[in-house]
Amino acid sequence: MIDSGRRLNQLYDFVAANNLKFVAAESTDIAQYCAALREIQKALVANSQDDLLIELNGLASRFRYRLLSAPLPLNHPALISAESALRLRRSAQQIGRHYQELLRASEALVEAFFAIRSKGTNPLWDALEPLLDRQWHDAAFVLRPAQLVQPVQDLCDSLINGLKVLTETQLRHWETFQELYVFGAMRWYDGFVFSAPRAPNIVMIRYSILRDGPPKEIEFLKPIGPAARPIFSPTASPTPDFKAPSLEAEEALSVIDAKSLINRVTASLARDADEGDDVQVKLLFLYQGLAVFAPVTENSSELVIDLGAESIELVHRVRTIELEPGMAVLVRTEGGGDYIAPAADRILGDQKLTLRCAQRAWKEKLRDLVLRLGLPRVTEMLMATGSRIANDQNVRNWTSARSIRTLNREDFDAIFKLIGASSDAERNWRLMGVIQGAHQRAGALIRRRLLEHVRNSDLSKLQREGRMDFTLPGSLGGGGITAVRISSISPDVARAPWSAVHRLIDIGD
Repeated sequence: MIDSGRRLNQLYDFVAANNLKFVAAESTDIAQYCAALREIQKALVANSQDDLLIELNGLASRFRYRLLSAPLPLNHPALISAESALRLRRSAQQIGRHYQELLRASEALVEAFFAIRSKGTNPLWDALEPLLDRQWHDAAFVLRPAQLVQPVQDLCDSLINGLKVLTETQLRHWETFQELYVFGAMRWYDGFVFSAPRAPNIVMIRYSILRDGPPKEIEFLKPIGPAARPIFSPTASPTPDFKAPSLEAEEALSVIDAKSLINRVTASLARDADEGDDVQVKLLFLYQGLAVFAPVTENSSELVIDLGAESIELVHRVRTIELEPGMAVLVRTEGGGDYIAPAADRILGDQKLTLRCAQRAWKEKLRDLVLRLGLPRVTEMLMATGSRIANDQNVRNWTSARSIRTLNREDFDAIFKLIGASSDAERNWRLMGVIQGAHQRAGALIRRRLLEHVRNSDLSKLQREGRMDFTLPGSLGGGGITAVRISSISPDVARAPWSAVHRLIDIGD
């Protein structure tokens, strides 16, 4: 407790120091690249289904975001791979041929792109040169994109002794520094980075074209004694007058068209999906150019590794609607998308065949009714027979092979009454309870196994690179599980076939 109080007082001192500086970097090539990309993005608004525009926007936007985020040499492969660079050029040239009005913008984009890539230095690093004679043993760089942390750390290790490269999640721990060098826009970061700082001196380093402002503040307890000064002093403006063209901080974060990605992925999988076997999902964007669909149902949750957890277990379940960036979701990378069901089947043993057949039987009867009468009519009939929460989405979930039974007994009884099997409701409720118990036990065993891994593992790799692999023992179904950190979450809820759920989607570098 004493140690925690000392740490809090140190943070109060850092707030009171209020030494926040801004360093601007200039690049005509990058400004021209951003201006050309903006023209292409305007066309995407009116042509949102054009695959060429979608591909070009994704490649070009991701490259722009990484350019603005880290002091790597501009030809570094971590900013864009050689293969993606060729795809970007090809896509831009095809856009110029298909859309005459975009010919000039596509040519300007390609010209600026290769002008940028031809340079081996980085203006952000050049802006640091006046500071390079300082002692770095008590300083850290802070980057937003986790996938760039290791490349920047490797660069720093070859040039500077002792400097650490961190993500903002790592700043949530108690480690403190004398100086933090934060790259990009302030609005890219959570408010605690500045209102509960881990250093008395913070230097913001960004390109001058980025139009920025203070981040959303979080409330920080006032220290006993003289009040700390606000983090933004009247003499220091966080939004200097930069030269046009400017780029809003939030615009630079728009690297993926979520709706288009959802439509393309679900369309490619819909052909193999059973009728009615789909579910509402949220699209989670993950580190390392990956994404995954997480189901949003009446009781859906995900097992996560929460690196920011302080008062709860590091490995725990979180409701899908309460997931947050920085958490690492668990995805089965061998043997299919669901890592619980195979382990549950092992627990069921000889009962597996009987229980799973019973599970399929009542669901198939309900699904047949949906196919014959339509979803709205079946929903209406279930409400009339005693269901409490029947609606189109819940009925879809109940027909799915991935669900076990309804949350409430009243809904289960209503289903069996509707399919003409009221006398079997009690027995099936009990059998489904056995399956559900096996799933819960399997989840607990996997969680325990993961906790053992986590306690004996160096999680710095997960923090830095955003990904960590685990192997399940044969008693839990075997195969691999990957923990991948969430970078952002689509605000849109979409429909996707169950075959798409919990499967990693490669959305490119």
